Amino acid sequence: MVGRMCTNEMSAEYIQLYPNPVQNQLWLEFNSNNSSVYNLRVVDARGQIVLDETVLPKPRRSVDKSAFADGLYFISVTSGNETFTKSFIVEK
Repeated sequence: MVGRMCTNEMSAEYIQLYPNPVQNQLWLEFNSNNSSVYNLRVVDARGQIVLDETVLPKPRRSVDKSAFADGLYFISVTSGNETFTKSFIVEK
């Protein structure tokens, strides 16, 4: 999950992730004109997939972390052959 899985990597300027650490909601902001669907995948530090969904493009999207235990996670956003991966921490 840490390595590149696609041929291109989305620039961090196109996707912002906040707050980090997360206490209530994780927010994603998309600064791109890409109109295709995105795949969101969240993986915990043990490599277990805790969220995997396909979403329509929105400028801002929240991810409810209420089902996540405290700890380190990785979120990957994939559209076509581009992927953005970033880590975040959940704290209650």
